[in-house]
Amino acid sequence: MRRLLISLLILLIGLGGAPRMLDASAGRSTGHPAVKKHCKTVTRTIHGHKKRVKVCKTVRPRATPTPLPTSPPSLFAGPEDAIVDAEGNVYVADQGNQTIDKLSPEGQLLTRWSNSGAGHFSDPFGLALDSHANVYVADDGDNRIIKLSPTGQPLASWSTPGSGGPDPDRASSVVVDPQGDVYVPANNHQHINEFSPTGELLTTIGTAGTGPGQFAFPFGSALDTQGNLYIADSHNNQIQELAPDGKFIMRWGEPGSPIQLSDPEGLKVDGQGALYVAEARAQRVVKFARDGAVLGQWGGGAGPVIFSHPTGIALDGQGNIYVADFSGNSVDKLSPSGQLLAEWK
Repeated sequence: MRRLLISLLILLIGLGGAPRMLDASAGRSTGHPAVKKHCKTVTRTIHGHKKRVKVCKTVRPRATPTPLPTSPPSLFAGPEDAIVDAEGNVYVADQGNQTIDKLSPEGQLLTRWSNSGAGHFSDPFGLALDSHANVYVADDGDNRIIKLSPTGQPLASWSTPGSGGPDPDRASSVVVDPQGDVYVPANNHQHINEFSPTGELLTTIGTAGTGPGQFAFPFGSALDTQGNLYIADSHNNQIQELAPDGKFIMRWGEPGSPIQLSDPEGLKVDGQGALYVAEARAQRVVKFARDGAVLGQWGGGAGPVIFSHPTGIALDGQGNIYVADFSGNSVDKLSPSGQLLAEWK
């Protein structure tokens, strides 16, 4: 009996420790991969006597390592602007990827128009929709406007004045009025170009300066329901409103205003005449009433909504706000009260 106990002890040592519970139906250790048993007869000295004993050990196959989860590739690389169509789909001008991305209202990527698809993009900055849901792209890299069908087919394109020369007008944003006329700020020449629906240059609005109707790096643009034109006068740190004939009406954010703006870039006007401004340097979005009163502000490095470099802004039919955050590589969806609903990136 004593020898039997010693043999069992040796067997346990050969197995590497305490006995394991076996799954009798499968013949393998519970919770482990399939195992193999290797046995051999060896000579051991037990109490001064050499004995031949059988020693077995269990060999477990190495489990295949489970790959670590990888983050999905980033959707955006420098989104500059966004627009929303009547169905709630969101279009994003992605400057870094040189694409126009179309997302569902839930943020799912539906399609991507790129250099290999609809035309050619080089630094797409601004987006606009006309009454037929055609998409207009302000391509700052190529100094031109590209008109696409709702399915992304190129319909037309035209260059800004001076294209091909040493100092062409740039195209930082675009907006289309109900008659189909197209307005494009030329931020390097401090004026606004107005084109016909076919791309003919109709007029230029504004000059360089700091006074009413004068601009210093005009960037974003928007229209209200009355046809008034709003321009983000970025380096003058203000927003200017102009009548359809180009005459100055009023401005927001200048010294002495209820709130001082800092590098405003993105603009939108809702159906009630409220003005939404994306301030790149101040890292916030400000909502103004028609009379210039501040109705709300979000971001600015505080609160639940944080932006890195907001450059574009859009609104949907429910009043939700979409902010293209260039440095954050994201599009943030906010409720009308400014609550963060989603972040797509």
